[in-house]
This record gives sequence, C-alpha cells and structure tokens, in this order.
Amino acid sequence: MVKKSTAILALCSLMAISALSMDGQAASASQAAPSSSVQLEPPFSNAFPTQWVMVGSPIPEGWVITKVGGNMIEITNVKSATYGREIWVMLGSPIPKGWVIIRPTGNMNLIKFLG
Repeated sequence: MVKKSTAILALCSLMAISALSMDGQAASASQAAPSSSVQLEPPFSNAFPTQWVMVGSPIPEGWVITKVGGNMIEITNVKSATYGREIWVMLGSPIPKGWVIIRPTGNMNLIKFLG
C-alpha cells in the first residue's frame, strides 16, 4: 500500500512539474514573439450565439436546438449565417427558412444554409 501511494505521489509531482515548465515555456515564447498591429481572431470567433432554455420553451424563429442536457436545451441563433455554413442540430429542431438537411443521423441532423 505504501509503494502504491509513493508511486501515485511521484507521478503527481512529475505531472505538476511538467505543467509548470510548459507554462514557463509558453510565457517566455509569448514575450519573445514580436508584437504586431494585426489582431488574430480565435478560430471560433464567428460561432453562432447560444442560450440554454428549459425543455418545452418556445423556440424563436431563426433559432435551432443544438444540445440537450437533462431538462435544459441549448438553442443557437443562426439568423446571421452566410452561404454554405453548416451546423449540427438535434432531430426535433425546427429548420429555419433557407436551411436544408444534408446529413441525417440517429439523433442529429447536419444542416446547411443555402440562402
């Protein structure tokens, strides 16, 4: 039992040390990088706005159901979509005008905006 506890403690210590060294490397790399006037956007900056609501709540026009969790559902506003955008929606989700189902699965549909 003592050997097992010692092994777990050693493993946790190694993980903590490696995590700290990675943070130090990231900090030194960010300090060494030259600053530029161009601001890079995160990869999902154009993601649609979402909101969690109770199951059974009315879904506004232009919104789709993207996740279900217990007695809550996540709805997503797709009104600002551009041509060709795709999003996975739950099977019972309303499909807004201009969107088509391109890939159905057991409990989700992949929909695409065609205008």
